[in-house]
Amino acid sequence: MKKWLLCVFSCIALCGCTERSSDLGAPVGEMALEFSSHKLALSQANSCDDYRAHMLDSLAREIAYERFAYVGGRWYAVDEAVSEPGSASNDAPKAGEFTETNVQEAGADELDTVKNDGNYMYSLRDNEVHITQVWPPEEMKEVAVIALKMDGANSYGNARGLMLSGDKLLVLSSESSWDDTDDWYRNYTNRTVVRVYDVSDHASPKLTKSHQFSGWLEDARLIKGRLHVVSNAEMGVSWYEFYNLANADIPGVPKFMTPWADENWEYSDWSSEDWEAYHKRVDEWYDAREANINKYLPYIRAWLEEKYASVDDFKWPKYSDGDHARDAVSCSDIYIPSTTSRDNGVLLISEISGDGFDKYSARALSDSGWLIYASTENLYVVSNSSYWWSDCMFSEDACKPYSHIHHFNLGADDGQVKYINSAEVEGMVNDQFKMSEYDGHLRVVSSPTYWGNSPTGHMLSVFDIKTPELMELTGRVEGFGKNESVYAARMFGKKGYVVTFENTDPLFTFDLSDPKAPKLAGELKIPGYSSYIHPVGENHLLTIGEDGDETGRLTGMQLQLFDVTDLSNPVRKYKTIISQDKDDYENDTYSYGWSDAMYDHHALNYHEGSGLLAVPINISSWKKYDYHHFSGMLIYKVGADHDFELVGGVDHADLVPQNDRYWWTNLNRARFYFKDAGVYDRNAYVYTISNHGIKVNDANVPKNEIASVKY
Repeated sequence: MKKWLLCVFSCIALCGCTERSSDLGAPVGEMALEFSSHKLALSQANSCDDYRAHMLDSLAREIAYERFAYVGGRWYAVDEAVSEPGSASNDAPKAGEFTETNVQEAGADELDTVKNDGNYMYSLRDNEVHITQVWPPEEMKEVAVIALKMDGANSYGNARGLMLSGDKLLVLSSESSWDDTDDWYRNYTNRTVVRVYDVSDHASPKLTKSHQFSGWLEDARLIKGRLHVVSNAEMGVSWYEFYNLANADIPGVPKFMTPWADENWEYSDWSSEDWEAYHKRVDEWYDAREANINKYLPYIRAWLEEKYASVDDFKWPKYSDGDHARDAVSCSDIYIPSTTSRDNGVLLISEISGDGFDKYSARALSDSGWLIYASTENLYVVSNSSYWWSDCMFSEDACKPYSHIHHFNLGADDGQVKYINSAEVEGMVNDQFKMSEYDGHLRVVSSPTYWGNSPTGHMLSVFDIKTPELMELTGRVEGFGKNESVYAARMFGKKGYVVTFENTDPLFTFDLSDPKAPKLAGELKIPGYSSYIHPVGENHLLTIGEDGDETGRLTGMQLQLFDVTDLSNPVRKYKTIISQDKDDYENDTYSYGWSDAMYDHHALNYHEGSGLLAVPINISSWKKYDYHHFSGMLIYKVGADHDFELVGGVDHADLVPQNDRYWWTNLNRARFYFKDAGVYDRNAYVYTISNHGIKVNDANVPKNEIASVKY
């Protein structure tokens, strides 16, 4: 037993002269399998053969790592170079002014669980859309409920959010189906579904179109009446099929086996000398890891070509309008990265347009992306190295992270999405607010490490988005926030702001007026941190985060307002504590609070004209076996010249069924309505939406409830 295992390990670890099997056909030519960070620009596929070749390269790389890289319980990576650089009244009066979804860029609407206009509110809860007439407030009533039914007997899914365009309501969901196999495993197929409803008759919404296309929904934007949806589609090789491919007997290609792969092997079978010999061979293989993996890639590729004779074998990403199915995207509309990825998927950028949102078109990136940012003219897809080359995360030396950003122009009103160019930035870009487009330039905040904190600090890069193929780096600020993590970022106009945190909360201000010479203008160090930054006029920032002391201990949630009129001297003007954390175990007392607005900007709603601010909050406290909680919405008034004033709170506890074992109400959306535009001291209302219903209260005196609807 021991001799056989050692023979296998020796053969695999030291193999360098394996003969190519004669049944694999002609030798495979040079393949662009290296991870070159200097080749960023995507290339448009000239044919389906181009796409197929790229997918085979990616699959060969993935199978190579599956066979060779997981050795002795550790991941080993190939080092890669990184470049420097009821009845409804449709004629009812409308509110004079109201707030909507809190978005990053005006004109680029974002997916949200609540959408509203001057008369009606659409709320997504548990795969149901509740349509409520909200104006006038005294007559608030639910007029219809859309119950979403997932297509197919073996299907499940979740509605992810809503978009509203005139009398068209768009419901976006991620859904999965599985086959009817009786085997112990099942193959799952993911799809994104966009359902279009005509809500011109609010009491009787009608489904007019259903778009279904391959892939899991990542994000979406509604811009100028056109819906842009980004989804990640799998290549078509099921996990079980991939497992079989990676573990199949490929002629001439060994597998680096671990001893416990043999079901008859027992740990006690080996002596210390056996283990020493085993680890020696592991180290020998690791020392030659790049040569060992690259040596077998052509063999694996040739073997795969026999298994996948055509593009159809990849189960091409599909699109269906409910009646007819076709390819979701043509080969010529697929863009191929020069860097072969381990994540061999297809990122679809689908566009749904037309007066009835009945037209579908798509572009695709033969890779995956997990973050998007969009202005009103352009869409940017980010692929971080942690997703592209996940083996780097587990390597002993840890590959240096970096991000590729691919720029797509959204075209004119009747135009098509078009790939423009790409950029690379050192570090991770993992938040849409770390990107901002202004005056033909893209500003990007990145962090050099996966976990954010870095001894070298962070960087803010500025790129010219008009330069062909590769965005030109025009300027950069680096080295700020050393040994701290980025907790929030926001850039608008000619200014930028970044909050980092370790023990204190430095607010960094940037002068971005000259894209060739961005400058770190100022810094304010205070305890705690901010996790979201919201602009208030030109010269003030509203933030939500946590308070703390000088040691870095967090003491509770806080709201702050900063005056950044002088970028070189940012000043905290106002501060209020939302909830105070307390742990007193000796006296059996504690309290803590959290808010969805800490990590979801859609949960915070601010109306600058009135200074009204709605913040969802959950507060729990315990004192001597006496338990209290508040799960609701706090209403404040705050502005450039108005300190935080707690106006009141709204609670939905009375809407929760008594037999509901979950006490929290998930009250995490609010909207402000005003009868007359510009008049805020009277006839002002706050609508709060939870999993259990909707309430309308006097915004200036929130304890005065006007009406409520229980779902």
